[in-house]
Amino acid sequence: MSPTRRVFITGADDPKNFSGSSYYFGESLRAVLGAERVVALPIRSYRDLYLPTLVFGARMGVDPRKYFFMAREFQEANFLAANDRPNQGDVLVSFPPITPRRDKYLRAFSHVSLLIDMTLTQYFEYSQFKDAPDRVKSRIIGQETRSYQECDSIFVFNDWVADQLVERYRVDAGKIHVIGRGLNMPRRLAEERRPSRAPIPGSPLRVGFVGADAERKGLFDLIEAIDGDPLLSERVHVHAIGPDAATLPARPFLTAHGYIDKAGEIDRIVAIMSDCALGYLFSRAEGIPGSVLEFLSLGVPCLVSDIPAMDSVRALPGVAEIPLAGGAAAVRAALRGLVSEPERLAALRADAAAVDLDGWIPQAQAVANRICA
Repeated sequence: MSPTRRVFITGADDPKNFSGSSYYFGESLRAVLGAERVVALPIRSYRDLYLPTLVFGARMGVDPRKYFFMAREFQEANFLAANDRPNQGDVLVSFPPITPRRDKYLRAFSHVSLLIDMTLTQYFEYSQFKDAPDRVKSRIIGQETRSYQECDSIFVFNDWVADQLVERYRVDAGKIHVIGRGLNMPRRLAEERRPSRAPIPGSPLRVGFVGADAERKGLFDLIEAIDGDPLLSERVHVHAIGPDAATLPARPFLTAHGYIDKAGEIDRIVAIMSDCALGYLFSRAEGIPGSVLEFLSLGVPCLVSDIPAMDSVRALPGVAEIPLAGGAAAVRAALRGLVSEPERLAALRADAAAVDLDGWIPQAQAVANRICA
């Protein structure tokens, strides 16, 4: 790589962006290339860039605060608001799957790449945005498709997303590179907290959930599973990080911590997670879930759904699967088994203790080899 060529990373300024992926990837890329060659492009809020947000909302006839982040109008305004400007020959790595128009805004970059965990089509199908108006979906997915066409490379976490890009977006397979996912947590915190606190005999089984999208990631299935079972209602306690407490039913067995800022309170997040005896992710759709990797890095085993996209995660020690088709009944059966047979949980904990995960160095090296050649 030229000593003057830099890599700009959208969202690498703050751990709250993309669950920390862009931030920790940026840290690892600095270790690979040198700090002076990596530039973080901040992502501003709709309050900072209200005009393009309002324009998009008026054009689509929707509340602009709900969809602004997905709109190309916002991404272009966000790029123009950056203090650092690219020099001719610099490189861009975009975590948002929609980039500013290349012919107008990105001409200085010699290579434009995307690093995504899921396409927006998948996101609309499975997330809290699945009820978005068709006109909004059509416009946003159209912009996303153009971004895939205009970029030079796309890095994804697993084959599930790669296949979707080829089959649904008609992206040339040679443009797509599967690199896996790193750990969105400082290694020192994981080492300080290992091993996680073992269950105290007779005390409730502490189950941890991390994620903003309670529906897609299966939190309501977990609540339903415990609700319908007197044993679990007494013997299980859920700690949920991410969802707004006001959107969740009030239950004695549920502690809703709400959103916790990864930038300022990462120690608190790690403390809550390491205090759990079991992680949980009964997701309908994922790339590679960061929360499961974070639980495992703390020595906490996990229950996850059996969707094909998580094959690589289920192959890790300390991970047990639940059939998604079984719904809350399957979650209930899995929890009952662990509560009734503590030796099963002990075996999972022993397996999880053997997991050794670290940062984004392999992914950063793979991206650097491709974009900086």
